[in-house]
Amino acid sequence: RTMYDYRTISFNEYNAFLFDVTFSDGFVVEFQVNPEFSTAALSQEQVEIYAPAIGRIPKALRAGLQTVWIHKGSHTFGGGNNNFLIHTGQIAQDYISDGFLEEAFIHEGVHTSLDPIHANSFQWRNAQNQDPDFISTYARDNFNTEDVAESYLAYLAIKYRADRIPQSMIDTIEQTIPNRIDYFDSLNLDLAILENKAKKTDQAWLIGTGGFSNNTLNIEVQTTKGGVFGEDFDPVSIERIIWGQIEIEFLSCDSAQLNYQYTNSNQQIISGGYPLTRLGTNNGLSNCQQTGFDQTTDHNWASGTWYGGETRSGEGMLIDVLENDQAIFTWFTYGHND
Repeated sequence: RTMYDYRTISFNEYNAFLFDVTFSDGFVVEFQVNPEFSTAALSQEQVEIYAPAIGRIPKALRAGLQTVWIHKGSHTFGGGNNNFLIHTGQIAQDYISDGFLEEAFIHEGVHTSLDPIHANSFQWRNAQNQDPDFISTYARDNFNTEDVAESYLAYLAIKYRADRIPQSMIDTIEQTIPNRIDYFDSLNLDLAILENKAKKTDQAWLIGTGGFSNNTLNIEVQTTKGGVFGEDFDPVSIERIIWGQIEIEFLSCDSAQLNYQYTNSNQQIISGGYPLTRLGTNNGLSNCQQTGFDQTTDHNWASGTWYGGETRSGEGMLIDVLENDQAIFTWFTYGHND
C-alpha cells in the first residue's frame, strides 16, 4: 500500500498488514499497518487500540474515511486523503492517557470528511468573516486549513458535552464563533452517536437508599452511565457514580422539604431544595391522616410518589419504605449543566 509517513515527509510503498474493520453502524474501513510492527498479531493490537475510538466519533466525521495508516514514531495525527494517519509513539500515548484520543480523531475527521466540502465554501468564509475572532491561535494562524476543525470541536462541546465544561467556556465559544455555530447547525449532520448520549436536558434517574432519623430521610444518591436500551443491555457495562446527598424532612402526611447537595464537574459543592407534596392519594396517606401525623409509629405512610408541585411538573420522586425504617429513593429528573 502507498502510505504517508511523517518521519520521511513522503508517501512510501509498504507491504502492510491489512485489516478490514466493520463498525456497528455498517461502516467499513481498511486499516493498513506498517510492517515494522513485524507480525500480524502485533499489528492487530494496534488496530484494536485505535478502531474503537474511531467508532466513537460521529458517523458524519467518518463519511469520507476509507483507510487508516498506522506507523511507529512520535508525531501528531493526520487527516485528509480519505484517511487517518496515526503514529503510535509518545504523542499518541499522551492522547490516550490524557483522555483526548476521540477529540484528536474528531479533529482529523473534520479534515477528512468536512473540509473538502466546506472549508472553502462561500458560506463558511462569510461566517468566518462575520465572527469577531477565531476559536484558537492555531485556527487563526492557519485559517485556510485548521479553522473548520478547531471550530467544530468547540461546537460539539457546547452542543453535546456542555455538562463537562465551565459556563465561562461555553460563553466564550458562543460569543467568539456565533456565525460558525449557526453554519454547523444548518448542516444537519449525522451526529447520532453524540445525540444519544446524555445532554443537560435529557432525562436522568438518581437513586439511593437511606434511613429515617425521626421524620427526616437521609440518602446517599447515585447515578449511572454506560447502559443501552434493549437486547444490547449489559449490566457489566454500568458504571455507578456517587452523585451527592439528599435530605427529605417530612412536615405532614402530604408535605415535605427536599434538600440536596452534590459536587459539580468543577469540584464546586452545589446545594438547593424545594417543598414537596404528594402526587395522588394512596393507603399510606389515608392511614397517616386517620392516625394523625404526630401519632404515627412507623414511616410506612411515606411510601409513594412525591413532586415539587406545578412549578416542578415533569419531575418527581418515588419512595419505597422498607423494614427497619430504611427506604429506597428514586428521583426522576434531568441532567445539569454545571
